[in-house]
Amino acid sequence: MIEAVLFDLDGVIRIYPDEATRAIERAFGLPLGTIDRAAFTPNFLRQVTTGEMPRHQWVAAVGDLIGSRQAADAWENRTVQTDARVLA
Repeated sequence: MIEAVLFDLDGVIRIYPDEATRAIERAFGLPLGTIDRAAFTPNFLRQVTTGEMPRHQWVAAVGDLIGSRQAADAWENRTVQTDARVLA
């Protein structure tokens, strides 16, 4: 009998469309790819995925790196999609 099922939500069930990130970068005058390069550096990614760094602190640090906490906040709050095929 299955007692538990564990899913990797981000990028598997919960999809963050690249176009939403690019729209935020355009709106804040950032070169395309700036946010992802800052957010997904190996050190940051390890810290946030292991719980060493709370998500809100990660977003603030990304904002500091890219020079705009407002852009980082918009990125954090962008609309996500759910992959219905994975849920099914």
